[in-house]
Amino acid sequence: MNTLNDRAIEWLEVALSDAEYMQIEQVESETGATIVDFGVNVPGGLTAGIALAEICMANCGTVSIARSNLPSVGLTSVQVTTDRPALACMASQYAGWPLQVEDYFAMCSGPMRLNRGQEPVLEKYFADYGNRKVIGVLESDNLPSDAAVRQIARECSVETFEVSLCIAPTKSIAGMIQIVARSVEATMHKLFELNFDLNKVQRAWGIAPLPPPSSDSLQAIGRTNDAILYGGQIELWLDADDAELKMLGQQLPSQSSKDYGKPFKQIFAEYDSDFYAIDKMLFSAAEITLNSLQSGQQVTVGEVRTDILEQSFGS
Repeated sequence: MNTLNDRAIEWLEVALSDAEYMQIEQVESETGATIVDFGVNVPGGLTAGIALAEICMANCGTVSIARSNLPSVGLTSVQVTTDRPALACMASQYAGWPLQVEDYFAMCSGPMRLNRGQEPVLEKYFADYGNRKVIGVLESDNLPSDAAVRQIARECSVETFEVSLCIAPTKSIAGMIQIVARSVEATMHKLFELNFDLNKVQRAWGIAPLPPPSSDSLQAIGRTNDAILYGGQIELWLDADDAELKMLGQQLPSQSSKDYGKPFKQIFAEYDSDFYAIDKMLFSAAEITLNSLQSGQQVTVGEVRTDILEQSFGS
């Protein structure tokens, strides 16, 4: 298998070959980096959002728009499937890099994180997965400054012309899709926080409602997170025994967090808009089905909260 950075770069090249249809745009940069706008100054759209989410997963997962099974909060959902959940979600998709350069801020995800390291999950599982050319996805309202690009290159130990960056604001359609496509990723990270061996997760499927669009970034952040915390439904196939399933069933759903039960926008404000200060036990899907590949046992834990979703999506 090609490196994760190689796989994601190849997928970006496919997207750029159809940029006019996807309504995305490659932006010139004095740094020589490949910068692609998925929704800052261009419309982006559903197809762009799917491509962005799959690039973010290093093309180790499939993303699609599906009919929602929660009609009270909308007709569409974002569905994700992966046969390599540890690689797709934690080595690539997880937004574990908060980038602050002068007045530019972005939450960074994608396989470029492997070159940087500096995250516990990468140090434990993926220490030797770096690459000479790197690609990342930036969640930001603005295109990166040259200073931000240079900082990314320095931290990834590459030259600026070896960097590819895809940017979409949370409030854009593409941005919302790539975030809601994290139903499995959020739960994988919680498994890591619970000290569960991520290599035991063999297969994964997830779905979460696509929220209505918003022109307000904070509202968009709230809605996309609520989609997973209160509407996300996932299924995992684990090389685990029944005792491990029982342990996970008690702790894995989002409802196990002390912060559970309020719209995310409210929780975010309570933590002074510091995403990384929020209780890590909150970030997981609402309802989770666990399958033991050892015993054939299946358990479903947690619950969907349409009441909170209706409050969030209607606000």
